Amino acid sequence: MAWVAGDQLQGGKYTIEKELRRGRFGITYLVKNKQHDFLLLKTLDVNSLTSLNQLEKERLETMFMREAVKLTLCQHEHIVKFYEPFKEAGYSCLVMEYIPGETLDKLGKISPEEALIYIQQIGAALTIVHEHNLIHGDVQPENIILRAGKSEAVLIDFDLVLDFDHELTTRRVRENVEGFASLELCTKNTKPTAASDIYSLAATFYYAITGQVPETALKRKIDNKRLIPPQELISGISNELNQAILKGMELEANNRPESIELWLKLLNSNSHNANAVSQNANAEGKNANVKGKNTNAASHINNGIGNKAIVSWDKRMQILTLVIAAITAFGALLQGIASWNSQTTPPSNPTSTKK
Repeated sequence: MAWVAGDQLQGGKYTIEKELRRGRFGITYLVKNKQHDFLLLKTLDVNSLTSLNQLEKERLETMFMREAVKLTLCQHEHIVKFYEPFKEAGYSCLVMEYIPGETLDKLGKISPEEALIYIQQIGAALTIVHEHNLIHGDVQPENIILRAGKSEAVLIDFDLVLDFDHELTTRRVRENVEGFASLELCTKNTKPTAASDIYSLAATFYYAITGQVPETALKRKIDNKRLIPPQELISGISNELNQAILKGMELEANNRPESIELWLKLLNSNSHNANAVSQNANAEGKNANVKGKNTNAASHINNGIGNKAIVSWDKRMQILTLVIAAITAFGALLQGIASWNSQTTPPSNPTSTKK
């Protein structure tokens, strides 16, 4: 039985707003709490699984609640927040954060630089998940949401009954998302591990930068289909980044990096190389600027020396002109004095003679 808008759970603590989606084992609802905050409610509807016997239903319910409790311990800024599990009218429920925003699949093709930011954030989130001995089991663009108005990716929609689902079917993934599932998620008698999430995250990175869903693991294994390297689909991607994505998407789990941290190091080393190239280019630009400044400084110094020489020569000419003018004036003065003396000297007395 499904709940409808207006139904209240836990004595009015939560009110159903609407049904969002249905999965294999349950339904996800949008609900409000007493403070009118929007939240998500994920339910496990074992009564709808007519193919299961009572013992299997009880095992499924136990598994759901156990994984739900574990997820409440996985606190990280890039993991959807899990608040509390409870039971209501025979249904196992888990209340979690509601995040406004768009999922990664709605963005279409984005730049490797932007995609790398989101993949690193989700990789950090998966590190926490794996530390608690959990597997997400359904990493794909549809289950990565970007917070509205922020460059923050958040991992959502964990598969809480991953192992149980695997016991029921050889295909735990829908046809439209098979490109993101590792081989062990699509075949029987292979237990999913952290390497399964690495494959899915690498495939998500592949899709984000190429805009194409990668070839499925099953077709690669059974039909020998080729996984087209990202470098053949887009330009401007480095060899290191190309190889890191392909390494994460190795068919056999033991050929992938042993942990999400090791795979992130491959991505980070590529990022550092790109940064180093950028820094070298910046350094060369700075050196060119310094050389230009030195040249300008030398030019200013030379101009200063030339200007000083001109000023010094002008001063000398002015002094010399003054000296010449002074000498000329002094000569004229001497001549004037001599002329004045000749005019003012009295005549001498005549000599008398006696006879």
